[in-house]
Amino acid sequence: MLLFLSITVLTFFHQVNTKLGFDSADAYTINTFRCMRGQGYDFFIARVYHSYGAPDPVGVQNIKNVKLAGWSLIDAYIFPCLKDTCPSGKQQVIDALNFTQQANVSFNTFWLDIERFAWPSNKTFNRQFISDMVQQAQAMGAKVGIYTLSTYWNEIVGLDFTTFSSLPLWWPQYDGVQNITDFKPFSGWNLPAIHQFSGGVQEDGCSITIDQDWYPD
Repeated sequence: MLLFLSITVLTFFHQVNTKLGFDSADAYTINTFRCMRGQGYDFFIARVYHSYGAPDPVGVQNIKNVKLAGWSLIDAYIFPCLKDTCPSGKQQVIDALNFTQQANVSFNTFWLDIERFAWPSNKTFNRQFISDMVQQAQAMGAKVGIYTLSTYWNEIVGLDFTTFSSLPLWWPQYDGVQNITDFKPFSGWNLPAIHQFSGGVQEDGCSITIDQDWYPD
């Protein structure tokens, strides 16, 4: 019986010491964020830069609204533009962070969204592009993280590129579970900081569609 109680307590401790959150590029009101808090969500990740090469005012307004709703666990991400006509990786970070600063919004981690989307086949170019983004964001005082999974990373920069393995990893693996037991280390990352565990989920109670994220507190 004592062993059973100990396991029960440990299981409960694990469950309450986790965070459920979501990310989305859609526009949300203060009341929507209040509704989502009532559904058990604790953190939000806003897009602040479009893949076509411009800051995202919707994401910035979402940060303002989620703060007015009383949330404090707020991150932001940049979806880099990779067309020949786009600004450099460095300039995109400058534009994104300057836009948020001018709007007087703040957040915790600034995530670089590194996934299959128009990246060229030249891995040397891609490595330098990402390095320029990381270095510029850090130079501007941002805490930087990487959004990717092993197949994306391998195709874009190669699994032997471990330069940024000390940065937190936001891991997109749609397995529907709020844990990281399925994670397999790659490129120097032993564990993710956040697990994006499902996408396109309809939260009927608040009438929105989201990607769900989880992390151990």
